[in-house]
Amino acid sequence: MPTQFIDDLTTYLQTQGHGTKGTDLFKGNTPEAIDNLVVLNDTGGLPNVLNLKDADVEIVSVQILARNKRQELARDKLKSIMDELHQLTSTDLGTFTIIAAQAIDRPAILRKDPKERWELVLNFEIRIRNS
Repeated sequence: MPTQFIDDLTTYLQTQGHGTKGTDLFKGNTPEAIDNLVVLNDTGGLPNVLNLKDADVEIVSVQILARNKRQELARDKLKSIMDELHQLTSTDLGTFTIIAAQAIDRPAILRKDPKERWELVLNFEIRIRNS
């Protein structure tokens, strides 16, 4: 998956009020020092899929992690993002256009880390095309 897509999706979530990049909204890495955050990871739960019917369309998998001292707040954050992205269609992110986004599960507990912070994840399958 193009790294630029995760950049564009992170920016989109920021513009929709789901966090501030570099403060509580990140891509690819999970800063240890921050208790409450959201992290976008490419190819999260499923591998990317080659679309043989339309070579211009890529089907990508994105995993979104929410961490919070309170489990219900991490879950609420992911539910809010799910409401934003699930069934999103025809949305230009700049470099890419989301053709269709689909949540493939509900927010699920990943773990409670050694600092007693809850980490929950949510996976999406997203069809994209270069803009």
